[in-house]
Order: sequence, then C-alpha cells, then structure tokens
Amino acid sequence: MSYMPRVASDAAAITIRAAAVLTASYVASDPISVKDYGSIDFIVKVAHAGDGPITKIQIQIQGTDASGTPGANDWFYLKTEEVASGVATLFNYTVDIDSPAADGKYLSSTPIRGQQMRVMIKAAAGTATSSSVSIDAMRRV
Repeated sequence: MSYMPRVASDAAAITIRAAAVLTASYVASDPISVKDYGSIDFIVKVAHAGDGPITKIQIQIQGTDASGTPGANDWFYLKTEEVASGVATLFNYTVDIDSPAADGKYLSSTPIRGQQMRVMIKAAAGTATSSSVSIDAMRRV
C-alpha cells in the first residue's frame, strides 16, 4: 500500500508579510497553516532604497499547535543547541542574512513544527528605514 498525501505542495509562493520597512525589534509575519505538510520554505525578499540600507537581517521561526487563531503565548521558537565544555545550551534558532543585496532573495527551509508557523524578522544592523522586506512561503509535502 502506498502513501497518498492529503495535501499537495504549493504551486506558487504565498505572501505572509507584505513589503514593509523593518524595525530593530522582531516583528511577526502572518501565520500560515502547515498541517499535513512535511517542510516549508521561507523566502525573504529585500529591496533597498536610498543610502544606508540594512546590512544585517535576522529571522527566527516559530510554530504553534493551535488550530484556530493563536494567542500571543501559543507560539514556540524553533531551537538549536550550542555545546561548550560538554554542556548543551538551547538558543532560538536564528538565521543571519549578512549584507543583503538590493533586490536579493534569501531562502530558509525547515521541517514542519506544529499546525501553523510564522517568521519573526528584524533589522539587526544598518538603516532599516531605507530597505523594504517581504516574506513568502512555500509548503512542501
């Protein structure tokens, strides 16, 4: 007997954050349902305008087991660990995009965690007001 997925991979990217200026604090994208999918690609699209663009972007990925509208405390961060002197310490998994190019696209792929996922994004260095960033997602079976 073969496995037949209940859903198909996305044929086109879904915008989960419209183009907007970043801030120095993390801002959440819209959530996207990931139930029954195996992985997700987050595509960060950058457009610079004027002088002094963003020189570093950071993203963190969150999931939730909530099937309806999640509350602020329903989200969990994807974690990674750093081992030093035989001791493992957990950290929020953070993707650094250093020196993002004008009109650049950057991909971060991850296995599905929970029923919905979203991206937390911020300008980590540079002048955030002269760069616009949007995020698309593509779910994979």
